[in-house]
Amino acid sequence: MRISWEEKETIRDEVQTMNGGEHRMKNKWRTIAAGTLALWIASLATAGCTLFSPQPEKLFSMALSGLSGVDDFTFNGNVKSLSGHSSAPLQHLEFEGVVRNHKQIAVRGQGINSKQTNVSERWNPLVQMEAIHASRKTVSLLEDQSGRGFAVLKIVLNPEDAKELLGRQLRDEMDKLSAPLLQTSSRPVLSAAETKRLRSELADVVNQGRNQLEQMLKDAQVDTTYTLWIHRKTNLPHRLVSVTASRYKAEGTDRREELITDAYFKNYR
Repeated sequence: MRISWEEKETIRDEVQTMNGGEHRMKNKWRTIAAGTLALWIASLATAGCTLFSPQPEKLFSMALSGLSGVDDFTFNGNVKSLSGHSSAPLQHLEFEGVVRNHKQIAVRGQGINSKQTNVSERWNPLVQMEAIHASRKTVSLLEDQSGRGFAVLKIVLNPEDAKELLGRQLRDEMDKLSAPLLQTSSRPVLSAAETKRLRSELADVVNQGRNQLEQMLKDAQVDTTYTLWIHRKTNLPHRLVSVTASRYKAEGTDRREELITDAYFKNYR
């Protein structure tokens, strides 16, 4: 069968049209694929820490594990307590300490009146880290504060656990403060009757203080939040800030107090 010149031209035009459509379709799919790839790469860049860094809870666990693997380190910081809406601290204390073989062996504090004073065990950042680990909590990454050098975590304790932790710490501190007070009742210069009377009076004072503490804790509301800076290279803690806000009744009056500690980990060995 012979094909006329006109029919050949028609067939050629149809083939070119088909080839052109196929070429345009391929270009269209290339454009879609390139856009999808670009969008996926962009999502990786913005996700960053979410995809390639450990989750916040894992970051905290790694920091605590790293701290447990360090034999010695030092720490220093300060603590201040605020009452109500006043910005002037009721108490301000600077402290420093040494930890060897995971035990606090030396700690001292300096108050605003330049007088040496006892330093609470709970201000030791190692003790704080262990308390966080043992508590129910919510851990999140502060991406706006995190960078190449540090990962910054916000840790919010469960309110019930925060209250239990504060109560346990305050009871322990009261026991430590009352022990030497009660020991002063044993003096050789006192008669047996005087010693008995003094012991009774001191015991009443201690018991009264404990009862007041328990009454305050009974209906207290406690919120505790930590901010933890972690070295990205070593996964070791760098800085730990804690804020404990307490609302309670004392002598029939609603009161609010805030305790803020700011501690730095140093000299890891």
